[in-house]
Amino acid sequence: MPCQLLMAGDGPEKEALAALAKELGIAGDVVWLGAVPHAEVWDLMGLADIFMITNDVTNRCNPLFEAIRAGVPVVSVCDPSTADLLTHGENALLADREDTEQLGESLARICTDAELAKHMRRAQRDRDALLWTWEERMDVEVRDLEALAQECAARRAFGSRAGCRASASRESDCL
Repeated sequence: MPCQLLMAGDGPEKEALAALAKELGIAGDVVWLGAVPHAEVWDLMGLADIFMITNDVTNRCNPLFEAIRAGVPVVSVCDPSTADLLTHGENALLADREDTEQLGESLARICTDAELAKHMRRAQRDRDALLWTWEERMDVEVRDLEALAQECAARRAFGSRAGCRASASRESDCL
């Protein structure tokens, strides 16, 4: 099945991934975009038929919200952090974290099943209606970070660094 992989972002794995693409014989089908300015994300998402995310720690991140907002079906791993955002068979196909075969089958399924892809795009638009706008989300994140910084500063002023909220559980988070 012909396809092209657009790889957005830069990071320490880029060289290893490029080598893997060459080893697999698909280097000519991979476009390395590098870092993409936020203003260009929507154009990029508009090109996508599928958005895939398989981060090690959490998949609840801006690119996932952007894919939902753009109405792009998602292939991902089962992740408790996204249980409220991704529903298997509705707006995403989910696989066990270590099951790369299942991830590949999910990609192929969306590519070959036009009705499923259409259903998932519609489900993404429905899910998007429940989400904050980018501006609303950034306002909340900034407000939460400011509150955390104030709490840590107050604790530091009183000589205590313990308990600077669950999201700042390391001592270095208060420094």
